[in-house]
Amino acid sequence: MVELHYLDDWSLGEIAEQFGVSRQAVHDNLRRAEEQMEGYEENLHLFAQHADYIQRVHRLLAAWDDIKEVVPTEERRRMDEVLGEWRLDAGMLTGRDEDA
Repeated sequence: MVELHYLDDWSLGEIAEQFGVSRQAVHDNLRRAEEQMEGYEENLHLFAQHADYIQRVHRLLAAWDDIKEVVPTEERRRMDEVLGEWRLDAGMLTGRDEDA
C-alpha cells in the first residue's frame, strides 16, 4: 500500500479497491506504516547519514573544481569522468541540477 500510494501515486480509493478493503483501512495502514518508518529513522538515523553523505560529495566536487586546472590532462579527464557520475547522482538525490 505504501509503495502504491507514495511511489505510484495511487489514491486511497484505488488502493482500497485493489485490496478489497475500505478507504479508512488504507488510511490507517498508511498512518501505521509512516509511524513505523519514523521509528526506524529515529533509531537508524538514515536520513541524517544520507544528508551528511550528500554534503561530503558536494564538498569533494567543489574541491575538485578548485584544483583540477593544475592536474595533468589525462588524470583530469579520468577524474572528471568519475566525478561527473557523482555530480549527476548528487544532483538527483538533492533535486538540484549540478550543471546549472
